[in-house]
Amino acid sequence: MSTTPQPDPNAAAKPIEYTDHPLANIFPTLGKDEFEALKADIKANGQREPISIFLTQVLDGRHRYRACKELELEPKITQLHHKTDPVAFVISANLRRRHLTTAQRAHCAAAMLGIGG
Repeated sequence: MSTTPQPDPNAAAKPIEYTDHPLANIFPTLGKDEFEALKADIKANGQREPISIFLTQVLDGRHRYRACKELELEPKITQLHHKTDPVAFVISANLRRRHLTTAQRAHCAAAMLGIGG
């Protein structure tokens, strides 16, 4: 008599894996040294800012998300409402916050028009 394997009730649920939203990828990635500094800070002080998820993708916080994954830490996530305007959110969260040159801002704005407009 064969039996069907049953799930282990004590097994931990596999964490959800998120991908980057195309709008998040408009902005320059951190350099290796900057990313390692972010990762060291999260390791020493914890993740201070949550990662913003829109539907099933990282809209803001892709470097924090990657750092948490590499450190094997459970990331702090904020699930954005499905009616959130992703372009407006990205502008608010990144375009005015980051230290970008005028040319980088123009490039990001043009790219957003192609993706979100």
